[in-house]
Amino acid sequence: MGTAWGGNRVPEFAVSVAGVLVTGSEATTGEMCDGRMVTVMWLALAGRPDPVADLRRVRIDDSDTGSAIVVSRTEPLQMTSAQTELLRELLELPRDEAAAKVKAGWAELTAPKVTTDRVARVLGLEKPEGEDGCL
Repeated sequence: MGTAWGGNRVPEFAVSVAGVLVTGSEATTGEMCDGRMVTVMWLALAGRPDPVADLRRVRIDDSDTGSAIVVSRTEPLQMTSAQTELLRELLELPRDEAAAKVKAGWAELTAPKVTTDRVARVLGLEKPEGEDGCL
């Protein structure tokens, strides 16, 4: 008997951990419905070998575009189409460049009720075109 890290559950666990890092508590992560979701998902996926494939693995509908429910080890999370669009744009940047932007804007990127449009501005990315309302 032993334990090993790996498989499809790793991204789910990473989303849960990132949610706590961004919101400050496990209890409030499931209530999040704002631009912080971009930061949560970037933290969870950016270091993975294929972050877009892992994005599909953690979404109930296996999509990497549009809005979706994200599976995590604690509470499911909601991702809007605009948040997905912005996350994809952030994942396309060189990892070090994206990390520097996230680090520099951390206070605003993790502020409760930050809008997705504001997250885009803080990261120096284009305003997303998709809808930004939670289910």
